[in-house]
Amino acid sequence: MVEFEELLELDLMHLMEAAPAVAAYRQQPIDVQYPDGDVLRTYTPDLEVLLTSGEALYIEVKPQDRLSDPETSNKLDAVRTHLERDNVRFEVLTCTDIRRQPRLDNIRWLYQQAGTTPVTPGAAAFGGRQLASSGPHTIGSARAKLRGTGLDPATLLLMGVCACDLDQPVSHETPIHLAEEHSDGRFLISSRLGF
Repeated sequence: MVEFEELLELDLMHLMEAAPAVAAYRQQPIDVQYPDGDVLRTYTPDLEVLLTSGEALYIEVKPQDRLSDPETSNKLDAVRTHLERDNVRFEVLTCTDIRRQPRLDNIRWLYQQAGTTPVTPGAAAFGGRQLASSGPHTIGSARAKLRGTGLDPATLLLMGVCACDLDQPVSHETPIHLAEEHSDGRFLISSRLGF
């Protein structure tokens, strides 16, 4: 099971890399001391996520079947209760949350299409302005419009400058738009998390 959990965590990191609301994240960030009856126990979250809003949250990644284990469920409930007292958000994500299709495959496809040269926020904004000046685009027509600029639509999508419907299979024919135009088109890690 550990290997499965690690693969889920890797898939989650792909999603976080494509979530404009995620400013940063780190694995196993801290040890949390929480009360379990009369005993003080230690728990280490899988990830700490810092959102662009400034909010931080801890994430635990678990296979769905592990959540039905009473010991695991009680532990996570105790951790959640403790963290909520300190106004810290805590989410348990499962395979269903992380491997939602076609979203995960779409993000993998975008990573394959994206350039390898880092793009600054200023350059990305320039790319957004280029696309806005020439009307509606598909991923393919945006690639043609951006030719010669060092930018590509997949990178702009991953950076959150542009958006598309990730709940439908993505291809070069997929319509894209500037993210500011349709805030509901932003990449979401899970509908429960809301970013």
